[in-house]
Amino acid sequence: METNFLSTALLQEPHKYVTVHATRSRVHTGDGMWYYEVSILTLDSEGGTAVIGWDVPRDSLSPPPLPGQTCNDIGQVGLAWQSDGLLHLKGKSFASEVTFTENDVVGCAMDLDTQLLTWYKNGEPAFVGECGLECVPGGPIVPGSDDILRVSLVGEEFELIPACCLYSACVDKPAKVSLNFAGKPGGKAFRGLPPGHEPFGGIE
Repeated sequence: METNFLSTALLQEPHKYVTVHATRSRVHTGDGMWYYEVSILTLDSEGGTAVIGWDVPRDSLSPPPLPGQTCNDIGQVGLAWQSDGLLHLKGKSFASEVTFTENDVVGCAMDLDTQLLTWYKNGEPAFVGECGLECVPGGPIVPGSDDILRVSLVGEEFELIPACCLYSACVDKPAKVSLNFAGKPGGKAFRGLPPGHEPFGGIE
């Protein structure tokens, strides 16, 4: 999936998963603050689901891996937010009260300078204050001084790729999303580019 433009993913068969990856990754040794968005165009509210975030490198996307849950050949697992509110972090799932559905826009931010990941919903931070996520000392979810909950990758080696996984239980309403890696230069402005961030499809 080309990261310089606007891309669309459509689930063509119900009762099956499909996972898509961007064409470029970013690693822990890099720098900068990067962002992309996913617009939920259609999503079956009764049995459909979308998982959006970051996956790890894989030799194949068949069978479709579930970002944040399925490990690759060397045991690495990604990090992703599911439409029902679950946050899947390297094989462990954390419940939250924050969900997303059709017509929402999910943003994914990666800050390589601080080694933190942040999710957004409709241009605003998704996980803020009392949102149901459990923060424990030494755990992956950390609160900031701005009350935003982020996922920490401090001290870890990683290579992460923008990823989205779709599932639909309805024949008449297949899941469909639009992925925006470039913002306005790609033809569509972001719902809300976080301060200091650049489009993920930009030049590092």
